[in-house]
Amino acid sequence: MYRGAAVDGFYEYLTHNERVFKAQQNPTPGYYAKFCSIVQCSGTGKSRMLTELSKKDVVVIYMNLRGETDKLGFPARDPIPSQILTEFPPTEEAYQTVCYAFFIALFDTLDEYLYTAYPMRKTKGSLMDWVRQICDMSHPPRFTARADFFRKVSERYTKVHGDLHVQVADKGMDTAVDKTANELRRLTLSEPSVHRGVPPDFTARLFTAYKKMAESLEKIFADNSNRPKLVIAVDEAHPLTPVQGTYRPADVFCRVVNEYSHHENHAVWVVFASTTSKVADFSPPNQKHNSDRIAILGEKLFQPYTQLGWDQSASALGDIDIEDVSQLDHIVGYGRPLWLSLKTALTWPKRVLDTASSKLCGGYTFDAGKTNHVLAVLGQRFGLNVTFGHPDSVEHLENGVASHLRICLATTLDRNWRFTSYPSEPLLSFVAANDLHSNPADLGRALGTLLQAVNSGMIDVGQRGELTSRLLWLLAKDLFIRTQAKNVVTTMPSTWEEHVVDCQMIPVVDWLEFIFGPQIWDEEDTQASLAREIFEDAYLNFSHWVCMEANIAGSKAGNELGLYEWTLRHWQRTSAVQCCHQQPLIDKVIPIYFKGGPESASPESRMSHIFISDQARKSTDSKETLHKITRRNKTLSGEGEDKSTPLDSESLPYIAILADLGQPSSLSVTFPERDIQRDRCLRIYAAGVDTATYPFLAKYPALMDTLQDLVHLQQIPEIETPFMEYLNAQVKFGSTATPDHMLWEHGGTVPDM
Repeated sequence: MYRGAAVDGFYEYLTHNERVFKAQQNPTPGYYAKFCSIVQCSGTGKSRMLTELSKKDVVVIYMNLRGETDKLGFPARDPIPSQILTEFPPTEEAYQTVCYAFFIALFDTLDEYLYTAYPMRKTKGSLMDWVRQICDMSHPPRFTARADFFRKVSERYTKVHGDLHVQVADKGMDTAVDKTANELRRLTLSEPSVHRGVPPDFTARLFTAYKKMAESLEKIFADNSNRPKLVIAVDEAHPLTPVQGTYRPADVFCRVVNEYSHHENHAVWVVFASTTSKVADFSPPNQKHNSDRIAILGEKLFQPYTQLGWDQSASALGDIDIEDVSQLDHIVGYGRPLWLSLKTALTWPKRVLDTASSKLCGGYTFDAGKTNHVLAVLGQRFGLNVTFGHPDSVEHLENGVASHLRICLATTLDRNWRFTSYPSEPLLSFVAANDLHSNPADLGRALGTLLQAVNSGMIDVGQRGELTSRLLWLLAKDLFIRTQAKNVVTTMPSTWEEHVVDCQMIPVVDWLEFIFGPQIWDEEDTQASLAREIFEDAYLNFSHWVCMEANIAGSKAGNELGLYEWTLRHWQRTSAVQCCHQQPLIDKVIPIYFKGGPESASPESRMSHIFISDQARKSTDSKETLHKITRRNKTLSGEGEDKSTPLDSESLPYIAILADLGQPSSLSVTFPERDIQRDRCLRIYAAGVDTATYPFLAKYPALMDTLQDLVHLQQIPEIETPFMEYLNAQVKFGSTATPDHMLWEHGGTVPDM
């Protein structure tokens, strides 16, 4: 069963494109042709969305051009259209003949099916039954209907191509003058095709086949709206993009689409789909080179479609027991639909997880020395931010979408920039963690590779030590589970009911003690002992970080979820939160769950939090910040009383940590001396990044060195001389109200020092 609204979004997108194309006024340059593209990474449902268009009464002729050696890909390669379109002849003229013959044969064959359906008076219903058969990849007898259709296309193509080839031969070779004139005319896209060296009968036969098919289509649908009637879907279209000698097949193919698109206006679209963003760069042949993107004379191409949805198979909130959210059968439902499809097809969990690992690493085994592998494995869990200013950023992001499961969110109008990310996907987080820790030496090597990317300027470290902190807390959890945690799963699940290593819940007390050592629970301090006892039933389960773009609460719209439902939802998909830069006081939130209490207690009433504030630069008011952190702040709980907040949860204790990374090492822990029911907070001030504050780092020197290097990168050099300090203050007018920053007269004076 198909789930989600992706097909509705794409249908809407095609309808919009049709309306825009019709509205363009000649001779004002508009859109080049009725083709568009779907660009998205593997496993997101591109192929299924295309075939599902048939259920919205769109005639879909789907063809897959994947490589002949790709035997495992799904949907399978369609041999007939693949042989016709991807066995490239030596010259552009010869491939042009191929494309004309292909479209003429396709339109003629489809018209036969339309004409056969129409007189039966079952009309649209009869036709759409056939279309759904040829779009159904899961049922072999129905797949046969598709093979029969392409067999007829092939027979027709052979005849048409032979006829056109004879015409080209009869025409003879152009003279040098003819070739020069034709090449100059090719630069003018608005010229009729006869001026571009295309024999007149090519276009005449194309127009006739197109018009006849389109008229049959209109009779059946009897609809003059902008909705799409026919979609020719070319999946795995990237073989058309590389330059073949002196021409690029994509340009020639799209030039033929341009011919019939402007001949008569019918809602007929060609849609290219691929994981590589170059599928969006099909361009008219101004210069036949792989870097072409925009047509000359202002003629435009439609923006690629990228919105295929997410979490189509995820469990609803509350459908699974709060302590079973790490079961593989639950985790597999989040993210892209590929995982659930693989579960059905491959059955055995290891095969699904191995496939996910291979796809994350571009088809290879994880190599901690390869930048693309490391940025994929770490990026999926730690929210790595790729900077646009780096010369390799564009290539990395494009490669990430094409080969490393990175999601394409949007593209700019000129298609030069693509906005991408790794959304929350717990199964892939587990796979990434397993890759990172399978070999003990890989963690250090991967961190070294990451540091190289940071030093080169490709990866942003944040403003206050955000990346350092994300690495610290999550890697500490990884290492705790794999070395000291008790009563936890440490092996790959062999059944779907087993729990996933990096998504399982672990005791908060033991995790804190692993990080800070026994010093966090001072046996002589009554309040420390009380804190340890109170948090004895608290657990955490985060497997990856999710980065926010707005405050948790307190917006003008006021439409945020209540704090405790918001927390429970992060718990259910094993995510922790990196707050946006504008969030006051805190930078991170890790959900925690209290296991004890009455059985009747709701899941929301068992949720609490670890709030973390990051500080990478030296500051004099860090400890004051720690004591200001409270979950009753309106940017956390919203304005006024949160009606959705369970009263029991308000009395649950929580933890506030200030990671003062830029200060000399020290650790202090406080807990209220009296029982404050609504604000029982364990406050931890952790300064520095060394073994004094974090004893566990003694066993992981590569991790400690990386964290220290990242912190060092964010330090602002101290001004060590009075004159330098005096001069520095002059360029900070207005930054404070003191004379140093307000008296511009200082600029022309020399003080007595």
